[in-house]
Amino acid sequence: MKNIYCILGVLVILSLCCVSNAVGEDDTQLVAPKIDLVFVIDTTGSMYDEIREVKMHIKNMIEEVLEGSPRPDVSIGFVIYRDYPDQEREYLYKIYPMTTDIDTVMENLEEIQAAGGGDYEEAVTLGLHMAINNMDWRVSNGDGSEDDIIGYDQYQNPIYASGTPIKKMMVLIGDAPPRTFDYLSTEVSVAPLPTYKENIEDAKDKNIVIYTVSGSGMNDVGIEIWKEIAEETGGEYEHLTYERRDVQDYIIEKELDEEWVESVKEYSDYDRSDNTIMTNSLGDFVKEAVVQNAEAMGVRYDGQESNLQYVSNIGYLVDSDGDETLDTFHNYETRELTDVKLEADNYLIDYDGDSKWDFVYNNAGGLSSYQEQSLPGFELLFMIMGIVVSILIMKKYRKSYCFLSK
Repeated sequence: MKNIYCILGVLVILSLCCVSNAVGEDDTQLVAPKIDLVFVIDTTGSMYDEIREVKMHIKNMIEEVLEGSPRPDVSIGFVIYRDYPDQEREYLYKIYPMTTDIDTVMENLEEIQAAGGGDYEEAVTLGLHMAINNMDWRVSNGDGSEDDIIGYDQYQNPIYASGTPIKKMMVLIGDAPPRTFDYLSTEVSVAPLPTYKENIEDAKDKNIVIYTVSGSGMNDVGIEIWKEIAEETGGEYEHLTYERRDVQDYIIEKELDEEWVESVKEYSDYDRSDNTIMTNSLGDFVKEAVVQNAEAMGVRYDGQESNLQYVSNIGYLVDSDGDETLDTFHNYETRELTDVKLEADNYLIDYDGDSKWDFVYNNAGGLSSYQEQSLPGFELLFMIMGIVVSILIMKKYRKSYCFLSK
């Protein structure tokens, strides 16, 4: 009989430990915001200084964006375009797939050179079409699978079923407007391509924001098209400004690699008499656009921890009053704001707004279901009985492993 009491006491205590446990097994992990960035670049001969500016600044831009908290996951690709035959013979367009590897990005960019182009108008709509529809835009965990959008965060970034917030960006850089259909139908034996307005609709359908940058040679028609593309897709337009700068001063000011001090001397716009090159505002514009989009996803660049914490596929925690404490939960499904409570590094989350805790989240362990620690009357009585029985048994036998006694 004494063995039965011992076993009963131990089982009661073990069961109570399980009931009072508020954190179950970890079933999800924190995911970082993702930024997919595709440059769509006119690579005809007049674009050499704009292309050089991208090459000079892109490494610094990537490194600066990655310094945020939380560290974003940035993937970069390129679509380059020129013109249709008979104006251009080398290529019509090329695609460099998106990658998160900086070295690969730099290698791809190094291959891009300005040349050719023929007359004025270029294959702009084809470049946009290929970037929008043929690039491997991420929609979940990077596997290319089609996840449904289940909601939007407070900044209107789409949230996918995987719980990953993704910002899809394109930067269109050119100095000539698109080819017209008259040219395509009479001079070139190619299937009709979308107009720039159809490019806009395709981008909007895929939640792609397009930033447009026009060079010095762009006419008024092209400028208006560039502005419309940016405005309709939620991006911004930049008409580049140019300034001749001393090479050494420019490299130091922009904190660029010292190797550019010699490399830029090979370009046709380099003036040996005063050691200057023609610079423009492209690098600063693109860097600012990417950083702004990262900040809009909750990434911080002020040395402080992010005030936005994504919690798997259910929502995110946010500092709603600016006191550096995550105090509110945004539900992806309902888009409602509910209560959050911080207890010993654990965030208790009221998921459905019924004033009861549904989940527990912490950075190390992820997300778990919440189990109420307070016990009703019957369970409380059962706990007291177990404690009393255990005390009596320990007093009588004074053995730590009473269930093994004979």
